[in-house]
Amino acid sequence: MLNARLQSRARAGAARPCRPGAQRVVRCSAVQKVDATKLAAARECVDRFVKSNSVVALGSGEMVNLAIEEVGRRLAIGSLQNVVGVPACDVAAHEAAFHGVPLLPEARAGEAVVALAEADQVDVAARAALLGCSADAPQQPDHTRPLLSPRSRTCVTLVIVMVVVVVVVVVVVVVVVVAAQVPRLLRLLGKAGAGAKLVLLTSGDRVVKRLGGSLPVWIGAEGWEEWAEELDDIFLGDAELWRRSGSGQPENPRGGDLPYISPDGNTIVDVRFYEGLKLFGEDAEYGKIADEIGGISGVVGHGLVVGKAAAVVVARQGQPAPEVVEF
Repeated sequence: MLNARLQSRARAGAARPCRPGAQRVVRCSAVQKVDATKLAAARECVDRFVKSNSVVALGSGEMVNLAIEEVGRRLAIGSLQNVVGVPACDVAAHEAAFHGVPLLPEARAGEAVVALAEADQVDVAARAALLGCSADAPQQPDHTRPLLSPRSRTCVTLVIVMVVVVVVVVVVVVVVVVAAQVPRLLRLLGKAGAGAKLVLLTSGDRVVKRLGGSLPVWIGAEGWEEWAEELDDIFLGDAELWRRSGSGQPENPRGGDLPYISPDGNTIVDVRFYEGLKLFGEDAEYGKIADEIGGISGVVGHGLVVGKAAAVVVARQGQPAPEVVEF
């Protein structure tokens, strides 16, 4: 039974590190050095897919934030005009407001002609991607030797404690608002017109031959174990299930002391594959995996996006220009 497996994993200790590509740190863009290749990709994305007199659905992520900043810059100098956004989460709304991009409510999503999202992994050949993988909690520096007097160290310790508390609160807030974006972004895209395009931004190290790592699944928090049991039956032997924590890194498979619950009353279960995405032990088509997950009544969304992307903009290190793949 799922409960027994979750309890045995919890007793085994802290969560194992995610496999490559499964998780990433969400950091404040104000203190993070901008990657030139990602900036170039964001600008290329705006060049190709954001036009004057248009409505854009906005996801979140470092590269999407750079694209939002670029839209704001062009609006300010007049090279773009009358571009407005519909945010899929609070992070996107805050970035847009900060950079001067006007916003519309979700009720106007039907007017969107393009949606921007950052992909955690992309299988270009299969036109498939993973979105919404969880974020790690930040690592604190290791101070190995005293440099100050005891009294000074006491004062510094108090300051550090206050800063750490603030950082933890910020990380929890960022994890919660970013985690909520994927179902809403896809809902916004569904409300948009038939010609609306989903454009994914990603980096070269996230382009893979077979999607793997962690696949987030949004399920109702009320009675979540029942739906997780059905997920576990589908992926038994191929993956482990870990409930998402509201503080970033799960302390145990049940989400620790602060499981993530969205404003809509949903929680996230990360399906952590041992290898690539599989179904009943086989490298099944992504569409079949998505159908199996979607067939569970308690599932309200998942991060496996198949056949929906109109284009992928890839920032590749060492290349002067980003790669753009249109489908």
